[in-house]
Amino acid sequence: MGSGRGRCFAQHFGIRSQLQLMLARYAVVRGMQIAQTAACNRLHGIEQRLARWLLMTQDRVDSGSLRITHDFLATMLGTDRPSVSWQLAFAEGEDHRIHPWRSEDRKPQEA
Repeated sequence: MGSGRGRCFAQHFGIRSQLQLMLARYAVVRGMQIAQTAACNRLHGIEQRLARWLLMTQDRVDSGSLRITHDFLATMLGTDRPSVSWQLAFAEGEDHRIHPWRSEDRKPQEA
């Protein structure tokens, strides 16, 4: 490490190599996620991108519901709001729930 404080920190805690290994692994995994997202955005339509984004977001917030607007979804997906609204309306059942992204229905969508 370059600075005296950094060298002292690494010596004091004895975790320099472990920390470097963890950070390197994190960087590799994060890079792979970014590459996969870019490929998915290029190759898949709005339906698949929307499902992926909603599932990933639901995992991160650990909740069965997401309080987000169609406008926000459109921005996140790089599309226009009417496309998101149409896709969500298309995915709704008669009881106005978005079935493809409900927690109980995740297994077929994740495959």
